[in-house]
Amino acid sequence: MNKTSTKLLLYILFALLYIANSVYLTQISGLFIHSAIVWNLFLAVLPLLCSIIYTHTASHHQVIHILSFIAWLLLFPNAPYMITDFIHLAPLSFYEFTATGSIYLQNIFTWIQLLHIAFGVFIGVLAGFKSLSIIHDDFKKRFPTCVVAILMVFIFLSTGYGVFLGRFLRLNSWDILHPITLFLQIISQTNLFAILFSITFAIFLGILYTFYRSLSQKKNPQCEDSSII
Repeated sequence: MNKTSTKLLLYILFALLYIANSVYLTQISGLFIHSAIVWNLFLAVLPLLCSIIYTHTASHHQVIHILSFIAWLLLFPNAPYMITDFIHLAPLSFYEFTATGSIYLQNIFTWIQLLHIAFGVFIGVLAGFKSLSIIHDDFKKRFPTCVVAILMVFIFLSTGYGVFLGRFLRLNSWDILHPITLFLQIISQTNLFAILFSITFAIFLGILYTFYRSLSQKKNPQCEDSSII
């Protein structure tokens, strides 16, 4: 068994273990998020697959190359969307207030649930940023710096808005298949909060991605420079 096969086997085993743990936690806690996060994680990994197809079809199969980028752009918000899954921790109690101050509860099951969700979010966001880095490197080879900057800002803003659509309007990437219904929902639900949320989330992602980019380039100095543009 070669190194690639060994890694693939380990990934599959980790995935199966995570799914089994998700089912167990759902049954014990009654919180559906422990099962839902498996599906969310699957959606968060899809952009990475799209970015790999995108890079491997650059010199040939132009139609697949373009379609894989469109698919990546539509699916990418699923990765940072997972950050919002932390809101489902609200039913859990980590501390309580007393007359003498706050006391942290020593309930290991509660902390296991926190770590379970955090693990899924971490892997999902990491996979998303890896896919973004692949697309980013391709942009830097193709376009001038100013164009790359504009494209990256567009990606962050559209992603922030995509997270808003997913969290608050409960829309999915495949809703693009119903353009008229999607357009009407977007028009009717876009307000000041939607704009502020999208911009705030875009800034957050930009800062987070800059740190990711910087750390990943230090680890692999042969890659492109770590600047966001």
